[in-house]
Amino acid sequence: MIHPDRNVSALSLLDPDRRAALVALAEVQDRQPADLLNDAVDAYLDVDAWQRAEIEAALREADAGDFATEKEVEAAFKPR
Repeated sequence: MIHPDRNVSALSLLDPDRRAALVALAEVQDRQPADLLNDAVDAYLDVDAWQRAEIEAALREADAGDFATEKEVEAAFKPR
């Protein structure tokens, strides 16, 4: 059985439409809404960490002067 009020403090931060959608999805998946919310936050944080790491790597490459050549750029944008 689903208990949408198990973690009222976290769910109360959502607007009513999102909260209702999350509770409905949890019911379909036979999971707790708070667990789905935690999964969503984890996914968001994972993507953010990946993006930040990629940006930092690109900045290090740029600082080192490691840029694509004109031919590499043309090849990347050449129609296939």
